[in-house]
Amino acid sequence: MGIQDYVIQNYIFLVVSTGILAVSIHDVYLNRTTILILRTILAVVFILSIVDYVETWTSSLDHPTQVRILLSVIGYTLRPTAIMLAIFMIHHRVRLVLLIPAIVNALIYSTAFFSDITFSYDETNSFHRQPLGYSFVVVSLFYVVILCYNLVRSFQSQHGFEWILVIYFLSVAVLTVILTFFFDVDGLFNLTFISSILLYYLDIYIQHTKLDTLTGLYNRQVFYTDMKKYHSSITGIISIDMNDLKVLNDTEGHESGDKALKTISECFLKCVNAKSWVYRVGGDEFVIFCTRQTEKEMQQLTENLRAAVNETDYSCCFGLATGGDPEEMLRESDRIMYDEKARFKVGRDYN
Repeated sequence: MGIQDYVIQNYIFLVVSTGILAVSIHDVYLNRTTILILRTILAVVFILSIVDYVETWTSSLDHPTQVRILLSVIGYTLRPTAIMLAIFMIHHRVRLVLLIPAIVNALIYSTAFFSDITFSYDETNSFHRQPLGYSFVVVSLFYVVILCYNLVRSFQSQHGFEWILVIYFLSVAVLTVILTFFFDVDGLFNLTFISSILLYYLDIYIQHTKLDTLTGLYNRQVFYTDMKKYHSSITGIISIDMNDLKVLNDTEGHESGDKALKTISECFLKCVNAKSWVYRVGGDEFVIFCTRQTEKEMQQLTENLRAAVNETDYSCCFGLATGGDPEEMLRESDRIMYDEKARFKVGRDYN
């Protein structure tokens, strides 16, 4: 037993954890709370790896020790806590109510120092679990259910709903709990958990590369990709152009122009549903792909968008085209939008 043996046994885990930590130092996408939660997860799982390593050594002794009891209590406390922290990472914030099960679980296992109501070790250092010793299983499965629910919601918020990633993360979460807590597979929790965190972290980066940095809408590159990828699913296209952005930039400065773009983008995001995706394809030009929607639904969406923008200090022109080939619909929606823009300019000049 020694540091060298620990490093060898946990080499892959240490490499992955160090890599995540290194990337997080220069992260420009996640907020500070999420970065702090991520680093806390790394710390918790790192401590677990040390606890598991030392506990394996204490289990080889021919007599029980207080050290083994302490290590067992820490392990049973931190594993559910790590899953809870993963939920916080998905939420990008701490939810205090979810701390309650973890705290209760910790209190239950702390009784092991003076009672055997959770677990005990006999004279030969053999482990014996009591009914309350399954507290960590119940709490962990509770957190896994919440984690799975939030993973589904998180991926549903992405257009296209990445089912492969959802199935992967859900399978890993459930199988890790089952194999670790019911089959006593050593070392599995730490490596698979931290690997899943890495993949989720990478997915966050991938999703951010799809977004326009100013508005948070999908960018022009994703627009072209989705035009081909969801060619058969697009039932309508809405072209949108903001009015007088250049005038606003020239008279009040680009900060005012940026504020206007952010404001109307928020209007778009509030109006669209999971079957409509918004793209910023130019400075003041936007396009919405409507998938598997009726013409009535798309007309209502267009009116909702117009009404939402009209409640602000800004205005936009809209063009909706439905049915047919997406390329043809885009040309038609642009034509309708530019016709409306021409009428807008004439009306403004007339006034």
